[in-house]
Amino acid sequence: MRFSMALAGAAALLAARTISGDDVRTVTIFQGRQIAMAVPAGWKFDEELDPHHGTPTLHVEDPKGDVALALSFFPDPSDGQPNRADLEAEARNLFEPYLDSAVEKDMSLTYFEAPDGGGVYASFTDGNLDPQNLPEDEKLISTAGLRSMKGVYVLFVVLTNSRDSASYRRALELVRGEMRQVKTPVSF
Repeated sequence: MRFSMALAGAAALLAARTISGDDVRTVTIFQGRQIAMAVPAGWKFDEELDPHHGTPTLHVEDPKGDVALALSFFPDPSDGQPNRADLEAEARNLFEPYLDSAVEKDMSLTYFEAPDGGGVYASFTDGNLDPQNLPEDEKLISTAGLRSMKGVYVLFVVLTNSRDSASYRRALELVRGEMRQVKTPVSF
């Protein structure tokens, strides 16, 4: 009996660690839904309601302030899993304004599968900034993306000066594989 209890406890710990990271944060977004996200040790984390739309928004930043990740959560009225073509079409529509001031003239979308959905993102280099003389409070690159989960769209932006940094790759991994919906509305 004790062995099976210990085994069950170990399994629960391992399940919790499948979301890798030092601090798993669980936040309630809307309709009683909860999202769990691993926040790496030393990274800043806060949550707020967007003052303009009331949208639940998370902010995550690496210890040096080199990479900032913002995630906003919106209900998906279809309550289903959008397919890749739908996600890409929606992303092209949402991110088109980035091209107005970006060095890139075309949107190159990257699709990814996630544990409970999928997503797509594109990176844009700010054409109004001089890479050699960046103001301290500005970031050269915006990676904008859309992630789907059952009943939820996640709009995310990663701000950085380099797509080659470990912190940038870690921020993308938080969205792609280390964020899960852990509680959905109860339906009868």
